[in-house]
Amino acid sequence: MLNRISKFASFHNFRRGERIFSEDSSGECLYVLVSGRVKIYTSAGSRTKTFALLDPGDFFGEMALLGEPTRSASARALLDTELLVLERKDFHKFLKADPGLSLTVLKTLCSRLRRADMEIEMLSFQNVIGRTAITLTELEAKYGRQVAGGILIDAG
Repeated sequence: MLNRISKFASFHNFRRGERIFSEDSSGECLYVLVSGRVKIYTSAGSRTKTFALLDPGDFFGEMALLGEPTRSASARALLDTELLVLERKDFHKFLKADPGLSLTVLKTLCSRLRRADMEIEMLSFQNVIGRTAITLTELEAKYGRQVAGGILIDAG
């Protein structure tokens, strides 16, 4: 995906902890993660809900370009991060011209919808201990590494 859109997009860098966009802001771009790590989340008061931790090759911001024009969540760089940024008009051109890109976007949206369904099921049927165990298992599978005395989860 990076190679196909890099000619029509611009590169932007964000420092660790820097906000990329805020929930409810206008969504005019698709972002492709080149390097670093990004957290997609929402906040209410002092509480934060993390929806996803994204790694190089992942993209985000597509929902505001395909549906409602406002962002449904916020994005923050967890590490120094480089993003490829594709404007709305160019994103729509690519979707029309490149069936492979359209299929990639659809598959990713389906995967995210499936993940949201699983989260709803987990919230409905698991107690706090069960939800915590499931979350830790998922984080360990993606970001865990063996250290003396256990497993270290380092997601940035």
